[in-house]
Amino acid sequence: MKTTTILAILMLLVINSVNLFAADDPLAGRPFPETRLGVGAGAKAMGSAQTAYLSPSNVIAYWNGAMGVMLPEKRAITASYSFLALGRREGVISFTSRIPPRGALSAAVVYHGDGSVPIYDSDGELEYTDGGITSTSLYLGFSYLITRKLSMGLATVIRSVTVSAAEEEEVAAWEVGSLFYSIYYQIRPGLSAGLNLREISSTSRFEAPTYGSQLNTVISDGVPLNLRAGLAWVTKISNRSAAFTLDGDWYFIPGTIKKEDNPDWNSVETVTEIHGGAEYFVKPNFPVRIGYSTNQGPSAGFGLHFPKTQYRGIKLDYAMNRELNGAGLSHSFSWTLPF
Repeated sequence: MKTTTILAILMLLVINSVNLFAADDPLAGRPFPETRLGVGAGAKAMGSAQTAYLSPSNVIAYWNGAMGVMLPEKRAITASYSFLALGRREGVISFTSRIPPRGALSAAVVYHGDGSVPIYDSDGELEYTDGGITSTSLYLGFSYLITRKLSMGLATVIRSVTVSAAEEEEVAAWEVGSLFYSIYYQIRPGLSAGLNLREISSTSRFEAPTYGSQLNTVISDGVPLNLRAGLAWVTKISNRSAAFTLDGDWYFIPGTIKKEDNPDWNSVETVTEIHGGAEYFVKPNFPVRIGYSTNQGPSAGFGLHFPKTQYRGIKLDYAMNRELNGAGLSHSFSWTLPF
C-alpha cells in the first residue's frame, strides 16, 4: 500500500507540473532531439542524470562510453521504446561487452520521430498531415581501463535525418564521424564521477524547410558541441539500495555575429542545463525513481528487476516525464538482459 501511494504521488507531480525553464529555448527544433531528451526509461525517470551512474540498464554508448569496461556484468543488452507527444516515437537498442583484460565495446541504435505528424499554420489550421522528422543514430564506442578506478572512452556516431513538411517538401542529411571523449572515475566506494565531451567536430548541416513555405525559406541547422559532467552516489538507506545523481550540461551553439576586423571569428552562445535524480529500492527488486531537469521539469518511474535466478535476471523499467517546452507527456519502457 505504501509503495502504491508513493508511485501515485510521483506520477501526479509529473502530470501537474509546470516547466519554469521552457521559454526562449535556443536549442528547440534542432535535429537529433535525442541528444537532449536522453534515452532509456531508467535514465529518463532520474532526470537524465546518468553520466556517472554505472548500471547495466544504461545505454552506455550514449551516456558515457568509458563506463563499459567498469560494468560488473560481462555483457548487457538493453531495448527501450518511448511514446512521445505529437505522435512521435523513440526506439533504442544497446549492447555492451567487456573485452578482457582491459577493454569494452559498446553500440547503440537510436530512432526518433515520425513522418506522419500533422503540421498546423500560425492560425492553428491544419496545413499538412504528413510532416515531421525522422532520425536514426548509430553510436559506436570503445573504453579502456587505465587503473582500477579510472577508465577512458572514445566513441563516434553515424546519423541520418529526414525533415519534411509535406511529401514534396523533404530534405535529408547524413553525418559521419562526430567524436565523443569520455572519462569515468570511482572517487571512493559508492561515489563516482563522469565526463563526456560530445559532438566534437560535428559535420551535421542541412537546410530544413520552414513548414508551409513550399521551400521558399529554409533554416540551416546542426548539432552543437556538448559538455556533460556528473556525479553519482550509491548507498544504503534502511538497508535498501539507493542512488543519487547530478549532471551539469553545457551546449555551445555557434552564433551568426561577425566581426568586421576578423571575418573568421564567430560568436558562441552557451546553454546550461542541470539534471538530478534519485533511485530507491522500496523492495529488493522494485526500484522507484524521481528526477528533475531544467529543460523538461520533473520525471518519475519505477522498475521490476528479477534476480539472476529468475528469468535470467531481466530488468523492466518505466518512466514518465514532461517533454521540452511543455510539448506533453512521454512514456518510456525498457528491457535489459545482463549476462
